[in-house]
Order: sequence, then structure tokens, then C-alpha cells
Amino acid sequence: MTAPQIHGSVPALVTPFDGDSWSRDALESLIDWHIAEGSSALVVCGTTGESTTLTENEQIDVIAAAVQAANGRIPIIAGAGSNSSTTSIELTRAAEAVGADATLHVAGYYNRPNSGQLIAHFHAVADCAERPVLLYDIPQRTGVALSVSDVLEICAHDNIVGIKDSTGDLGRLTAERLGTETPLSFLSGDDFSALSYLASGGHGWVSVVANVAPRLCASLVAAVTSGDLIDARRINDLLHPLSLALMLDPNPAGPKYALSCAARCSTEVRAPLTPASPETRRRIDEALAAIS
Repeated sequence: MTAPQIHGSVPALVTPFDGDSWSRDALESLIDWHIAEGSSALVVCGTTGESTTLTENEQIDVIAAAVQAANGRIPIIAGAGSNSSTTSIELTRAAEAVGADATLHVAGYYNRPNSGQLIAHFHAVADCAERPVLLYDIPQRTGVALSVSDVLEICAHDNIVGIKDSTGDLGRLTAERLGTETPLSFLSGDDFSALSYLASGGHGWVSVVANVAPRLCASLVAAVTSGDLIDARRINDLLHPLSLALMLDPNPAGPKYALSCAARCSTEVRAPLTPASPETRRRIDEALAAIS
């Protein structure tokens, strides 16, 4: 599959709520803002988008609304992963049908498939996909790790175009870059090691903190791309306290509180999550003041 490389700053977008429903108006406003602030693409209905507590119908409706709001200005990458291959295929087809530019697929959680089963799962999804597929490796949440050799074998499939790596293991990127013969998008999914990942040859950054500081995150990626590591470190130092504060409570309680401070999103999250605690709000307030 020939596809443009996914690169740059890619916020893992929150799903804004209004009571029991998600808010189309807030979602559209967030997307316009992210485009204006320099984000290169958006992931919708991922972990930060609370995909696990959205119904499948809600998930597809949010993806469709995001595609319509973006209107071709930046790619929309839809979370479509599941620990069920059948469900992953169904979500992929549905996301593509409403216009998603690519889909993002997590390794099988809870049932913890072995390497051979993971490879077969991702290839089954990619066989059915008509648009690019990205892997999502986050073993701290799934309980399953993709080895470098797994990644290389999975990404040999023509429809799989890259990986969001949330392992924090920086040595993997070099091994994967050197081990592949096909162009892939290597994307950091870990806010705390993103600078190092990008400096090691990564192409982009799928980020939680970019929900709140999209222009700074886009500037950090641009600085690394241009070779200005001094400025990239300066921006990273500014962002670090905010990244820490946003993750004090289970994601996305922190980002939603931070966005609420600018009237961009309500603080509402789906149970069993709850809004940010008073201490988390205090820490976020301090971090926001430092970058304002």
C-alpha cells in the first residue's frame, strides 16, 4: 500500500463529553484548534479518547465526526483495536467506511496472545484493510509485548505502515529502523522519552500532552527535524512538568481538566474513571502557569 508517511505532532485526542453523550460541538472546536496550532494528524478513539468506555456505535460516530470536521486538512487515525480479531476487522471496516485515513491497532490485551498469534492477528486485520494500518505497542496496559522481530515480521505486510511505540525502550527504534527494508512511520507514544525517540530517527509523536500544548509539541518535533536539539531540549524542559501532572490521575482526567481551564472541554470522564483530584488540578494549574 502506498501511503504518505505519518509524521509530526499527533495528539491522541480526548473525546469531550456533555452529560451522558459525547459532544460534537466540542470535538469540532478541538479539531479546528489543533489544526491551527500545527498538529500534523489526530488519533481519535484511542486510549486517551476513552475508547474502552465508548459503545461501538459511539466510537464510529466520533470517528465520522472527526473526519467531517478535519475535512481533509489533516489525517484522522482511528483507534480500531481489540483483543478480538473479528472485532478489530469489523471496527476497521466501519472506520474506513466513514472516512478514517488510517487505523491504529493495539496488541491483544487480557487474553495475551503469543508472538505467532499476534502476527496472525495483525496480518488478518491488514488483509481486510483498504487504508493504512498502524501498530500500537503499549505493554504496560496490554500485558503483551511485541518483540523487535515481531514488529519487523508484522510490518512486512504491505498494508501496515508504522508503529506507535509506547514502550519507552529507546534501543528498539534503531533495531527496527535498521531491520526493515520498507519505509515505515516510527512514532513515539511515550511523552517522557519522545525527544530521545525523535532524535534517534523517529518520525513523529503521538502525544497526551499535545492535547493541552499542541503548538509547543509541534515546535518540539519541528526543532528535532531541523537539527536544532538545543531548542528541542528547551521545549521539552517546559513540557516535562505538565506531562508529569497530566498523568497523576488515570488518563484522560488530567488532560480534560487542563482543557477545561481554557473552556475547550468539560472535565467529564466515563466511569469507572473520575475527574481529576484536587491535588492533580493544583499541579496542572502550576504547570500551565509555567508555560503561559
